[in-house]
Amino acid sequence: MNALGTATPLRPASGITAPSLGVAPQPASRLVRVLQPLPRRAAAVPLPRARGLREVLRAWWRRARERRELAAMSPRERADIGITRAEAQAEARKRFWQP
Repeated sequence: MNALGTATPLRPASGITAPSLGVAPQPASRLVRVLQPLPRRAAAVPLPRARGLREVLRAWWRRARERRELAAMSPRERADIGITRAEAQAEARKRFWQP
């Protein structure tokens, strides 16, 4: 601000160039890649509002526990509940947030 309280326009300092500031010129193709949107990540599990968060966490905990138990079952126990080894392994490989 000057003495009258108005903003003074900014002027570049004389003698300072971009290379002296450590900024190297970039090719146009590099600039285009930088401006492209980032690839989308896997869809996140939508969390409910705080009221339902407790139920979601309980369901995740239960799924994780059941899948650990399923992975540890003997062939006879799996036969008793009617699932094959491949089905048990496929279910046990799922992450806790996957239904």
